[in-house]
Amino acid sequence: MKRARFSVLLTCVLSLCLVSATAESPENLPAPPGPTAFSAIVSGVRDGDTLEVVREGQKVRLRLFDVACPELDERNGERARQITARTVGQTPVWIFPSGRRATDAHGRMLVRVWTQKGWLSDVLIKAGAATRYVDPDEPTVYITRAGSKYHREGCEHLRESRIPISLPIAKEQGYEPCSRCGPP
Repeated sequence: MKRARFSVLLTCVLSLCLVSATAESPENLPAPPGPTAFSAIVSGVRDGDTLEVVREGQKVRLRLFDVACPELDERNGERARQITARTVGQTPVWIFPSGRRATDAHGRMLVRVWTQKGWLSDVLIKAGAATRYVDPDEPTVYITRAGSKYHREGCEHLRESRIPISLPIAKEQGYEPCSRCGPP
């Protein structure tokens, strides 16, 4: 009986170590972490697109810069918050600060968050809990659900899916220009 308990305990500990190493391991990231990226454990979820982490002993509020979630008092607002909370859980995540603006009008650091399930913004969009935010001051291009290229409006590759995204965000996410439609 003791041997079985020890075996179960050992399996749980090793699983936790593997999960933690996977999330923090730079080779599992979509892009090199760079000098401004950091790993943290989320300490709070305010709503679908606002999180808190502790960094260097300080609480830091984060805002996903590439999606818009409903507010908590709006339809699906609580659902978006729950999806975010389940996705980030108590596991380490990687924080990638925006290269364009450091903070929003509320003092939140503008970021993208990489989780064990991929980009948090993509998880929210796939669940129908968020829409892709397109900055009106930036040129808009389009991506598809499965592709690795960005496109101009009207490109033949946009027949199946057409997701608007601002050009700088498309480039930051590693999308490349379509050779057919030649976007900027």
